[in-house]
Amino acid sequence: MDYMETVACYSPQTLEEEGDRIQMLRLAELFPDGMLTRDNGVAHFASSGLILNSAMTHALLVRHNIYRTWSYTGGHADGDPDPLAVALREAREETGVPVRPLMEQPASLDILPVRGHWRRGVYVPPHFHLDLGYLLMADDQLPVRSKRDENSAVRWVPLSELEEVCAEPPMLEVYRKLLRRACILRGIPRPQRLRDLPGQRETFFLEAKQATGGLPESLWETCSAFANTAGGVILLGVAEEPDHTLRLFGLPDAEALEADLWDSLAQPGLIHNLQLAPSNVYIQREEGKDILVLEIRPAPGERRPVYLGDDPFQGTYVRRHDGDYRCSRQEVLFLARENPRLLEMLNHPEPTIKKNGE
Repeated sequence: MDYMETVACYSPQTLEEEGDRIQMLRLAELFPDGMLTRDNGVAHFASSGLILNSAMTHALLVRHNIYRTWSYTGGHADGDPDPLAVALREAREETGVPVRPLMEQPASLDILPVRGHWRRGVYVPPHFHLDLGYLLMADDQLPVRSKRDENSAVRWVPLSELEEVCAEPPMLEVYRKLLRRACILRGIPRPQRLRDLPGQRETFFLEAKQATGGLPESLWETCSAFANTAGGVILLGVAEEPDHTLRLFGLPDAEALEADLWDSLAQPGLIHNLQLAPSNVYIQREEGKDILVLEIRPAPGERRPVYLGDDPFQGTYVRRHDGDYRCSRQEVLFLARENPRLLEMLNHPEPTIKKNGE
């Protein structure tokens, strides 16, 4: 598909993406002849690629000459109507390694502002990139090389260090979005080495709860948030220290806590639409300490939102950064867009029947 077909068919992950998608289509109507070239000084199409290794532990980043920060690869369409071909071309040119797509469709859609800058002695005024972001894979054992006119260095960066090396906070949101989609496609790895947790922190995909006094009330908010976003792993028996690093604490009776978990889930009205299989709840022992692990899978569109209680507008959560946040009304409706029965109920609630005397 070409750029316009790809944008028109793209299924947005967030409200922001839906807004950007609509704006891209409007801009293409306003400038029907110039979106594929830099001749359009207002906005033009571009493609980017976040290159991951097969273990999904590192990303191949380039040190950008203009922005002087580490970033993913990408560039202008320059007349090529195929967005995936542009992303693959730019990745190969900027890193020197062969790449392949993790999937044929883009994993993100963003309108990215480009500040004014000088390029090869010519001033380029501020404009917008209508960017389609792809997930790409490469062999992390192959030698890399930089493209001197665009970047000064290329290296594999651990995903845990991504936020440290990126000097553009708005781009971190794009990278997080791409990584969320990658985890949905490839699955969230099980935490096999709990002994490595000390010194680490909670992440977008990892939540720790001490739980020595029983199931914490916040557990269900995290279940809702992970299921409505990209999934994640909850560790019960792991404490968060005052400096936000994690400590392997252990549970006094992990088997009893697991039984309490299933009993709670059997209560009607506690949490709706959560799909949690026995294979995704297990006890893991490390250094003589028991941890209860919950793997929360992302809910399919027809089962969203996953919410607590009787009111989706009050009990729906999503994951942002390393925390759980209650959804706004607009976000709840967006999550329910593939659940027609619930969406109809939310848009047209039954009138409240008043009791006599009220």
